[in-house]
Amino acid sequence: EIMVSESITKAAEDWIRWDPNPLTRAQVEAELKKAQSGDEQADRSLTKAFSTRIKFGTSGLRGPMQPGTANINTLVVLQAAQGICAHLEKVNGEALRSKGVAIGYDHRANPALGISSKNFAEISAAVFFSRGVKVYFYPEMVATPVLAYTVLARKVAAGIMVTASHNPKEDNGYKLYWDNGASLIEPHDKLIQEAILENLAPWTDYSTYMSGKGITGHELCINPAPETVDEYMAAMGKQLCRHRAANAASKVKVVYTAMHGVGQPFCIRSFQEFNLAPFVAVEEQGVPDPTFPTVPFPNPEEKGALDLAKKKAEEVGATLVLANDPDADRLAAAERQPSGEWVVFSGNDIGSLLCAWQWEKHKEAGGGPAAAVNSVVSSSFLGAMAKAEGFEFAQHYTGFKFLCNKAIEVEATGKTLLLTYEQSIGYALGNLVRDKDGVSAAPVFAEMAGQLETRGLTCAQYLHSLHDKYGWFYCEEGYVFVPEPALMLKCFAELRADHKYIETITSKLNMPGAAVVAITDFTTGYDSETPDNKSPLPAVPGTEHIRARLADGTLITVRGSGTEPKLKFYVESTGKTDAEARALATKVAGYVVFHLLNPEANGFSVPEFVQPLRSQLP
Repeated sequence: EIMVSESITKAAEDWIRWDPNPLTRAQVEAELKKAQSGDEQADRSLTKAFSTRIKFGTSGLRGPMQPGTANINTLVVLQAAQGICAHLEKVNGEALRSKGVAIGYDHRANPALGISSKNFAEISAAVFFSRGVKVYFYPEMVATPVLAYTVLARKVAAGIMVTASHNPKEDNGYKLYWDNGASLIEPHDKLIQEAILENLAPWTDYSTYMSGKGITGHELCINPAPETVDEYMAAMGKQLCRHRAANAASKVKVVYTAMHGVGQPFCIRSFQEFNLAPFVAVEEQGVPDPTFPTVPFPNPEEKGALDLAKKKAEEVGATLVLANDPDADRLAAAERQPSGEWVVFSGNDIGSLLCAWQWEKHKEAGGGPAAAVNSVVSSSFLGAMAKAEGFEFAQHYTGFKFLCNKAIEVEATGKTLLLTYEQSIGYALGNLVRDKDGVSAAPVFAEMAGQLETRGLTCAQYLHSLHDKYGWFYCEEGYVFVPEPALMLKCFAELRADHKYIETITSKLNMPGAAVVAITDFTTGYDSETPDNKSPLPAVPGTEHIRARLADGTLITVRGSGTEPKLKFYVESTGKTDAEARALATKVAGYVVFHLLNPEANGFSVPEFVQPLRSQLP
């Protein structure tokens, strides 16, 4: 006879009492009944759904759309909204009502459970209405950068965007912007997590807000579209479009894909704003579809994600493919060369191109002090360009919450912001928004390609010339799967070995002629190169992140993913040519994966695409 544990039973009973969604409520009710009558399968699924609680972090919430406290669903979102509202009331006092919040959503949905991004957005608005707070609520789906812009333009206390970006179709997410327009940073995430736990029971029956005139008919509801979208487009054109007249005659034909997401109508607008000829859309991927039928993972970086777009480009004689991810905050690009072969640009390639373009245009406009920001795992190429050209270069941790807060700091010193980027194809041009923005990056890339064409250059050739000028850098990156969090902790604890990092990592790497000369442990804030051994960046306990530099300048970074069961590695080398940099990075990466991370001994599994690195070992 199995007994459902008391804590699981209580969590499920609370759920049944509180959940406003009849479908998830009925599912939990049925499972509980089955489990109590001895069904082991039901007991296991309840335990999985209720033994943990999805944590509110700096990127908000992200998880599968399923019932239970471990997942993301109507009740969990209601509770998150209550916690956010309670925290905002503490921070803003009475002013919260007049400042208000902004809310947008994408197209994600699990119709079988009556769950959707729109439903999450509506229940969130109802929570704020119940406290007399006005809400700028987008009645239709919106691209993430548009919501990020709304936070700045309407001067609200916070912004909520319901999206799981490029996660698999099973997932949804809930992202929070602070009043400075950037994703929130500590300590607000911890304080909100506490406030959520203090406000688990619904404050009121929210169904009254959903019925009758509904959310959009409420007196505290303000529709920010179309004015805010118009303002965003106009601000984008003013700040980032430099060749409006010439753009109409651009010879570069563009194919665009929205990757089954919400980007297409917004990119049609941004191309119009730049006076660029309309792009050719990949129809099969142009309409928001939460099932993402043509791609297993709706991330433009995944292998094969751009295949349909390339095929379309070959059919219509286009040379440039631009792709957004489903919420349109990222940009991928590929270019067909005169030889007919395709070059798919890496995130670092696009960052290098956009930064060089922004710098050139900044100088043409009269110059002045400028700066660029990227993440510690993005290419050092930007640093080399900044050094040669005389603009400031700053780095911060991966994640736009860190990068944009860093960019705001840099800008406060009177410098013009050229670009903020991370290698996972996220770009914020200038200071239009305080988050990555694929809707503005797309027309800027197309304008640049058109101008380069008039100089007789493809983007790939221009990139080659930039490397010839500032140096060749190549980053070999990948990951191993880590089945249990404890295995990750053990691996990093061994690398730390009582602060004998340099000796430990050199000996574990066991690569002839390779000596570690410097270490930064971003987790603990240790830096072997500063007088007090403190890293200039704040320590981030709770993450695993170590960087080692070899005598030849190669950078090895290993870090735990914050969102997936992966240990990621990045090996960046420099050389006099692309081939030289590539060969060195690939060689070192072989030793990093199979010696330093030692998957056999540590219980990690090595994915198919990383296996060929084994050939680098003797």
